[in-house]
Amino acid sequence: MTPHIHAYLVPLDERGKLNCKALFGTRVKMYQLQDSFANALGHLGIVRGVKGSVATHTKVKKYYAAVNQDSQLLDLERCIPQPQAQEGSVAYRQRVIELLSPQLKVINQQLRERDRQNQKLAELKQTASVGEQLRYSLEKELHLLRANHGRQNLSLSEVAYELGLNNSKHEDNPLSLVMSVNKCNLDDAVVWLRDRFGEKAMLNAVSKSALSIARQTPERIFVPPKPQAQRFGEVEHYLNQKHSIPQKLLKTLQERGLLYASTDGNAVFIARNLDGRTTGAYLYSLNNSENNFTIYSGSRRSSGWFHLSVGGSNRGLIETAVLNSSPIDALKIMVRNAPHNYRTLYLTLDHESAPLPSEFLKTLPNVVVALPEKRIMSIRKILPNAIDVSKYNQQQQSY
Repeated sequence: MTPHIHAYLVPLDERGKLNCKALFGTRVKMYQLQDSFANALGHLGIVRGVKGSVATHTKVKKYYAAVNQDSQLLDLERCIPQPQAQEGSVAYRQRVIELLSPQLKVINQQLRERDRQNQKLAELKQTASVGEQLRYSLEKELHLLRANHGRQNLSLSEVAYELGLNNSKHEDNPLSLVMSVNKCNLDDAVVWLRDRFGEKAMLNAVSKSALSIARQTPERIFVPPKPQAQRFGEVEHYLNQKHSIPQKLLKTLQERGLLYASTDGNAVFIARNLDGRTTGAYLYSLNNSENNFTIYSGSRRSSGWFHLSVGGSNRGLIETAVLNSSPIDALKIMVRNAPHNYRTLYLTLDHESAPLPSEFLKTLPNVVVALPEKRIMSIRKILPNAIDVSKYNQQQQSY
């Protein structure tokens, strides 16, 4: 059986011999085969060689023999010969070329090999970076799925927080609380609960009969307040004079769409999730003397944060996160910490009920907390490596 198998596997001509021309035809046919192979493998990133190229190739054994030699150092005083008597410039030039060519050839091959290795290393780093980003994205999705799957009851405090009620106590049920604060009917309250907490939590808060109402209404996208460019000067002056935030930083935030003036003259800070999607807005009145803010109507307060990253390379990985209590506090701390040699994220947790992006923060080397002591203790239960901002500043000063 074995000879017959080999007879089928090895392509032979009618005489039982290997014959390239008989099998593949003329040079034109060979070109066509090469073209078809390149087309078939193009999706893998394999590129056909240049047709008609006159490039020459160094044998692999000879190439690596040169590459693995010790590094060549050209001593021009020793290598370049003195002109001989009666020797013309052309003959002298040819003699120098012949003497230096072997060493230059080795050096050039070593340089090419170094460039090839550097390019390969860069490609591996890029692949690793993309893989890490994909891993984080998948882990975040898995965490959200587990969180939604495990949710059984929707507490009144969670609903009150999402509605922007920080200090008030309510003894109502979640559905009627939404209707009362938002001044809406039953249908709109059910949809509001669905949009913020998901169908399962909404069902636990109301009843299964509300499911049909939620499914008949498309999910509503948050729309921030309209900007009024002509009034940004007022916001800029207020934040610069009252909070000593540099105008250059304020201009940068405006250009990035994270800070602007609303039509009624309020300062608007935009909240986003970690993917950069807008989820809400904080409103500061310029007549506000206590640094208090309100949540803009329709904001998904539990879905995002006011955050921005600065320092290091724009494509560099974040090394430090500084958790703070308000957008204005974030900017003030940022100004105090400047300059930033490494990429640093400033993220606002505006209330003790604010969600913590713990899965993301666990991947960072440093988590600094500029919040009340009670909040720091609760964060340390989740992130044991989190440190108080005062201790972090002392560490930085000691370096």
